[in-house]
Amino acid sequence: MALNHTQDNPHQWILRSNEFYRETAQLYLESDLNLSLVDAVDLLDRGLQLPEQILDEQICKIEPWKIASLTVTFTANLKSS
Repeated sequence: MALNHTQDNPHQWILRSNEFYRETAQLYLESDLNLSLVDAVDLLDRGLQLPEQILDEQICKIEPWKIASLTVTFTANLKSS
């Protein structure tokens, strides 16, 4: 798994993960930092039309022997004192 900062948006990262056990896998993102999966991207970080890949804001389906590249967004949840 790798996490890289995007060049376009300071609140987005690219998460890359792969599946190598010859089974469909589900990537579940759980975070205390208010991170959520947004969109699938290609290896050049361009958006893809794969609506079936992201099942909801926290789960992504990864097909056998594939690399999943996903946009992850940070949503600041600031409390005022």
